[in-house]
Amino acid sequence: MSTLSIVVRVMFDLISWCGLVFRPRKTLEAEVLSLRKQLALYVERGVKPRRIHVATSGCRLAPP
Repeated sequence: MSTLSIVVRVMFDLISWCGLVFRPRKTLEAEVLSLRKQLALYVERGVKPRRIHVATSGCRLAPP
């Protein structure tokens, strides 16, 4: 990996992080609630949670 690509990736990550930090509180509360609900369903059904696929991981973080 070249130095330029690393710098670009770090800058992208910082900008993404700033976007997450400044999200409205209600949005964060809604996401936490839905994740708790999903975890409760996994526990109830005895399903082991899996990692999300790379292609779908960006969909969750996209603003509404």
